[in-house]
Amino acid sequence: MTTTRPAPGAVGGPGPWTGHWQLPEPLLAFDPVDPRQRAVNPLAGLAEFGPYSRTTWAGLQPRARVALLAPDDDLPRLRSLLRELWYPQQPRERADYLPPYPGWQQVFGCPTGPADDRAQITLPAGLDSSVRATASPARTLAAALADGLQALKLVQDSFDVIVFYLPPRFAPYFTDGPFDLHDAVKAAAAQFGLSTQIITEHPGRAARPAGSLHRPVLRPAPRTGRIHRIRYLLQPGI
Repeated sequence: MTTTRPAPGAVGGPGPWTGHWQLPEPLLAFDPVDPRQRAVNPLAGLAEFGPYSRTTWAGLQPRARVALLAPDDDLPRLRSLLRELWYPQQPRERADYLPPYPGWQQVFGCPTGPADDRAQITLPAGLDSSVRATASPARTLAAALADGLQALKLVQDSFDVIVFYLPPRFAPYFTDGPFDLHDAVKAAAAQFGLSTQIITEHPGRAARPAGSLHRPVLRPAPRTGRIHRIRYLLQPGI
């Protein structure tokens, strides 16, 4: 008979009978020195302590400059979503997990805003038609996004992070067999040395950062509480 020894710090029922151990959630550090600045909930930790690297810019006046990449008709939508980051917000769902958001300046200790106009780029005007007409729409869309990254690379001195906005009509093109749009775009960004965040929006769901475009990100989202899904996409030092 094979027995299983308890893992350090394990809680819950006996492992040999249940087939698994329930481990406590690890504490996240929000300061490199102060052990008191720890939290299980990353959102609560940021709201209370700020980002991990906050002390590294003490005395400086940093600013998070956001480059934008979206279809021309959707660029105002992206600006509106990012504008919500500046203002305090109250959670309207999952109150046990989502703390009140005090606003960008209060959380991160620095201002944020769109980068210069030269770093606000629109995708090609005929992209929708090109994507629908091609045999591989996901790869065509990924190529257009990679071209946008290449254009932004030329003005990299004017921004700190790039935010994409992919509207609901692009959702069918996030995967094509083994091809994953999210992975392809992230790989292209890594080659250019660029920091990126993709925001998607599905009908009936809130706008949110995309960890993998073909799988639910975080949790299935009601139409409320949108700001809590996008507010930490620009975490300096995290």
